[in-house]
Amino acid sequence: CSNGISYQNKVLNDKNYLSKKYDFLFLSNLIKEKGVVDYVMACAKIKQSFNRNFKAAIVGKPADINLSDLNFLIKKYNLEKNIDVLGPLFNEEKVNIFIDSKVFVFPTYYHFECFPLVLIEAMFFKMPLISTNEGAIEDLLINGYNGLIVKKNDHNDLFSAMSLLLNDSNKSMLMAQNSYKHYKNNFTEEHFYNNFVRIIEKIINYE
Repeated sequence: CSNGISYQNKVLNDKNYLSKKYDFLFLSNLIKEKGVVDYVMACAKIKQSFNRNFKAAIVGKPADINLSDLNFLIKKYNLEKNIDVLGPLFNEEKVNIFIDSKVFVFPTYYHFECFPLVLIEAMFFKMPLISTNEGAIEDLLINGYNGLIVKKNDHNDLFSAMSLLLNDSNKSMLMAQNSYKHYKNNFTEEHFYNNFVRIIEKIINYE
């Protein structure tokens, strides 16, 4: 039974895709296996490879990576002007960072990963996804349709995917629309309720 979420309609005030502040958003607990270091390394390679400005955000509560270690890594690769480390955000602040970001990046290889709700949230906010095939993520992310699947713990492959969407805004915007369609067709709260009821009815009627 796939999870489902809902937000109040007022948060769907669309912002022009190209005017959004952040090209990339990572939002999760700051756990190495969630891919935050790979994210920073991929950003470093983008800066080295392309003569253009870009902005990325990191949102999340420190876990096995603390903010000082993360900021040290960012400074090491001269990314202070490219990556904002915002710490944990909740409620309206969390909604606003989703609205103001283009591409959601979640390169997880976390051993307890299952069905990340954060990917459903990103789809609701019309964001293309970049993630791995860990757990049940491939039920959420259809490679080439609403995002890109990358290899686990491979910042070079992550760099390639991020670069593709950074440099092809038409593809990125199409995937953004497809993300929202995928959410509406499969992962609303209503879908979750109907699927849950259907499962219970099958159990009750099982002979």
